[in-house]
Amino acid sequence: MSDPGKTTRDEVASSWAMRLACGHLTANEQAVLDAWLATDFRNQGAMIRAQVVWQATERTAALAAGQPEAQTRAAVAQFHESRPARLTRRQVSWAAVASMTALLWPRQSHEMGRFYRTHDNMAENIALGNGRETGPGKGGGNSQLSLDCYSQARVYGTTIELLAGRCVTSSTAPTWIMTPYLRVTAQGRLQASLFERQASILLFSGSAQMLDPTNGQRLVLRPGEEVVASATSLTRRILSADDIAMQTSWMRGVVELQGQPLSEAVALFNRYNQRKIFVHGNAGARVVIGSFSLRDPDAFVSAVRSILHVDSVATPGRIDLY
Repeated sequence: MSDPGKTTRDEVASSWAMRLACGHLTANEQAVLDAWLATDFRNQGAMIRAQVVWQATERTAALAAGQPEAQTRAAVAQFHESRPARLTRRQVSWAAVASMTALLWPRQSHEMGRFYRTHDNMAENIALGNGRETGPGKGGGNSQLSLDCYSQARVYGTTIELLAGRCVTSSTAPTWIMTPYLRVTAQGRLQASLFERQASILLFSGSAQMLDPTNGQRLVLRPGEEVVASATSLTRRILSADDIAMQTSWMRGVVELQGQPLSEAVALFNRYNQRKIFVHGNAGARVVIGSFSLRDPDAFVSAVRSILHVDSVATPGRIDLY
């Protein structure tokens, strides 16, 4: 499935990457770039890709034009010597991330990759083997990608670009996971999430490393560690077994509610079921506590009626709570 806006987004990002590579932006140009990056978090991901591609192809483009390798090296050296020495903090951060990307990015084919999208009551498992997808829902292969409901990802061999939602990857070979705010190379099992301009990585087992986009420092993650990042901040913490169980309950088809409003709990159930629940009046403000099966809305409604003393009307395709 294609992303109609991606071509235009990548073209714009490539144009900005070229301008940045050739020197400083004017104040007006920098303001325009910052505004474009803030408009859509996918623009930030496109910008990172464009800068990585620009750096990686500078030498290749010169050689393709018939320029001898010695001349290419001299031209590149002269270009870098002539560049202004002072860079903005944003440019330094991008350059650091791009440098690590160039070192750790798995070798890829020239394919455009495959786009995956899930909706309500629909998850998807993709087996990756030898750097290529072996097909949705099939076993085997070196890596496994599981997409949660309402999630989007683009897969290039063993490189996974999470565009929205949540996924779990399991790999016996190095795998690259990209989000607009976090880019991780990992060998093991982890969960990646992207919601509301914030990305997180939770390492279950194995090893993972990344760069802190706020200062360019190299980070090595430990099993049980979660990293949460936005456009301006990054935090790390070690989760308890209970915290990990709560964050990964969706994979087991279970939801742990600890005092959430009924309206919030219902919204969660509606993500995973075709039969929808609708809450009316003051019932939505009542809190729910307990463990429930995500795939059994009828059992959830029965428990809610008993605990919260609300009424329900069930019809084909929906359940109304009053």
